[in-house]
Amino acid sequence: MTRTPFDILCLSPAGFDHPAIAVAAARAGGIGVIDCEFCSDHDLVARELARALDATDGPLGLRILPEQADEAVALMQQAAPRSLTIVLIHGDIQRTCQSLVQLRSAGVEQVWLEVTHAEQLNTCTSEPDGYVLKGHEAPGFVGDDTAYILLQKALKQTSKPLFVRGGVGLNTAAACRR
Repeated sequence: MTRTPFDILCLSPAGFDHPAIAVAAARAGGIGVIDCEFCSDHDLVARELARALDATDGPLGLRILPEQADEAVALMQQAAPRSLTIVLIHGDIQRTCQSLVQLRSAGVEQVWLEVTHAEQLNTCTSEPDGYVLKGHEAPGFVGDDTAYILLQKALKQTSKPLFVRGGVGLNTAAACRR
C-alpha cells in the first residue's frame, strides 16, 4: 500500500451499518478511523472494527474520548497483530493526559490528540505523535478559530505532525501542506 503525498484521515461514524468510509479511506492510502465519540455501545464498535479489519489491510484507527481509553485498549487487542491509530479527543486536561499515558503504556504506536484551541497543544507531559486540529467549521464541539487559523497558531507551537479538520478546500489545501 502506498501512502498518498498528502496524508488523509477519514472518519466513519460508529453506528452506521458498515464502517465503509473508514474502509474506503484505508484502501485509498489514507487512515480510516471509526469515530466512537457518540457511541456508548462497545460491542457495536467491536463488530464494526472487525468488519473493517476483514475488509482492508490498510491503516485503521479509532477516535475516542478520554473516558473510552479502556475500550480502545481492548479493541487494540482485538486488532492484534495490526496496530491502530488512536485519535484522542482533548477534554479535561488531567483525564486526557492520563488516557494518553494509559494508551502509551498499553503499546499504542500512534496516538494523535484532537484539539479545538491552540492552548490545548503541549498540555500533556506525555506527548502525542501529532495533533488533529479541529476548526470551527467541523461538526461537533469546536472552538473559535477556523481550521486554517488554528493551523497557523499550531505551527508556531509545535513541530509535531498535524492533521487539519474543518474548512479545507481547493484554495486552502496547498497552504496546509508543509
